[in-house]
Amino acid sequence: MTFSNPIDQIAVALAKAQAELQPIQKTIDGYNYKYADLYDVMEVILPVTSKYGLSVTSIVDINENITVILLHISGQYILSTAPLKPKSDEHKDFGTSMTYKRRYLTLGLLGIHPRGDDDDGGNNKKQDEDNNRSNNKKQYQQNQTSSNYNAKKQNNQQQLNISKDKIDLLNSKLMGFPEDIRLEVLKELKVNNFSELKNQDYANALNIIIKTINTYDGE
Repeated sequence: MTFSNPIDQIAVALAKAQAELQPIQKTIDGYNYKYADLYDVMEVILPVTSKYGLSVTSIVDINENITVILLHISGQYILSTAPLKPKSDEHKDFGTSMTYKRRYLTLGLLGIHPRGDDDDGGNNKKQDEDNNRSNNKKQYQQNQTSSNYNAKKQNNQQQLNISKDKIDLLNSKLMGFPEDIRLEVLKELKVNNFSELKNQDYANALNIIIKTINTYDGE
């Protein structure tokens, strides 16, 4: 595994998430065993990880290594990489291997595992079973989960404090105007300083500044 430096914030968030994660049930029938597929894993972890500002994503490099990254809204991260090694050059085998490795790397990053022993062992039979069960209904459910996760991530991003660049832009709009104009804008925004704003407040702040300036120019 590879870590950002520091990892204090992501470590605290991960500890809180682990305390609330429910056991992952094995719902998929394999060859004389049951296992929890990627959808089962993500269905359990996403509602909890997003609650504590954590998200999970993955990338595949040109050498066919897959990296799963556990991100925190602070920018801190923990990542783990493994070779895909599909059993053939067929697209379905590549996708099956990617799904399989994403599942195990994700479980490893979060320090959790399905209830009971891990029966599938990573063999080709298990990968075939994963692929055979990737029907339209399952794909729809995965897409819905992904959409909900992206919406939560976007909402978390909007709740972050306004960036320095946006603060500078707001200040630049007031350059050359009396301090009374700035105080009037801040009063209407109900803050003492632009740094107290959230990202979603930026457009409203800009509109208030423009309205206040236009009023001043008309005096």
